[in-house]
Amino acid sequence: MPRLAFAVLLAALAGAARAATDVPEGAFANTANDRGTTRLEGRLLLDHDAVRPGEILQAGVLLTMSPHWHVYWRNSGQSGAPPRLRWQIEGAEVGPVAWPFPQVFREADAFITTYGYTDEVLLASPVTFRSGASGEVTVRVDADVLVCRVQCIPGELHLSRPVRIVPGGESLASADHARFEEWSLRVPQPVGARELELEAMLSQSAIRPGDDFKAALAVHACSGGGEGARAACVAVEPATANAEDAFVPDPPSGIELLVTGARRPPTPGLLLTLKGHVSPSAPHTDSRLRGALALVSGGHTQYVEVDLPLPRARRSRRSRIPGSTRRRAPPRSPRCCRCGRRSCWRCSAGWC
Repeated sequence: MPRLAFAVLLAALAGAARAATDVPEGAFANTANDRGTTRLEGRLLLDHDAVRPGEILQAGVLLTMSPHWHVYWRNSGQSGAPPRLRWQIEGAEVGPVAWPFPQVFREADAFITTYGYTDEVLLASPVTFRSGASGEVTVRVDADVLVCRVQCIPGELHLSRPVRIVPGGESLASADHARFEEWSLRVPQPVGARELELEAMLSQSAIRPGDDFKAALAVHACSGGGEGARAACVAVEPATANAEDAFVPDPPSGIELLVTGARRPPTPGLLLTLKGHVSPSAPHTDSRLRGALALVSGGHTQYVEVDLPLPRARRSRRSRIPGSTRRRAPPRSPRCCRCGRRSCWRCSAGWC
């Protein structure tokens, strides 16, 4: 049922994205020519036709791909490259792209794993006009996009459209306002806003340049240590058809990270196992385990941003005890019958 809900949500978003495509002249272009057929369309959308200085305007590029073609997420994976957007808006500050949760693509008989979008995706950024801005301002964006099926074709988009700045006037939502809100539902949010706790675990005390290592991401469905608290927890399920696709990693420079599976631990929650490799030339600095989670809890789909410490070290000496970096401590559990430790989550990962 959770997976059906996820599929319904994807279909609804795709339908909403197609519902209204009219944009002013200059706000539409196509690119990525494939033997006379363009494989990518781009539209510059705004969630308001008029805004006041200091208010947030959402500006986004709606990318529409030919069937069976795709573009990439912010971390493209083992191949490809993400879209690059360059905004030019006089008198305004532009924030980062809000990347919706992506799909996982396994290509070349699962030898290559990449992350991205098929059909359509809206890549939006917040725009804030500074005090003193007024009148009609042109919003411009240049986009470099790699669109792929088996082969990949680079494309360029150059889009523009006006927006009115009305100091002391009334903001006016555009016809695409609801579309921005719908796509924002797929943008992962920080874990602090959710009833979840996340923990990153390593098969060694720290990772070093040249290491091959195993890791796990534990999703604790409730906080506190009492049995009553655990009994009241709502079950957590992957929101993707394949459970291992529920976490999409966004590793730091010099580290390759892939999800290898999903397991159900003894306490409420979900455990996603990973394998990684650290490049011999990777920087000797502390890093973060970053990525995005797609979960179903209490019948609702949640997209969660993951950002946890990932210990790094210079020396090659390894610890016999698996390391752990926690945001908060998980509920205490009985000692494991396999290894004698309390953290049965590690035994669930197969490290005991």
